Amino acid sequence: MGPLKNYKRERFCLELASGLTQTEAARKAGYSTKWSTILRNRLMNYEDIKERLKELREITSNEYVASIMERKETLTGIMRSKIARDRDKIDAIAELNKMDGAYAPTRVET
Repeated sequence: MGPLKNYKRERFCLELASGLTQTEAARKAGYSTKWSTILRNRLMNYEDIKERLKELREITSNEYVASIMERKETLTGIMRSKIARDRDKIDAIAELNKMDGAYAPTRVET
């Protein structure tokens, strides 16, 4: 199937696959905060979204692809390493913050 043509729907699927809740995924995909709680249920009923999520789950269940937890553990290891450069530690912390949604969403005008 591949990526969806609708950017917001594709982003919604990717955010869900990364471990976010449906509401958080809808918000990160660009749906308004007001509508994200309403749309999350509607989005989950679309056939293209169901198929894309199934495809993403199959990809991420592959033993050769690192799970979210493995990636977080690796980044944490870099952050705590005594031999890593400070810049690498800062990059690891920033990436962990992104994965956890610690940064406020930025509004992009289209």
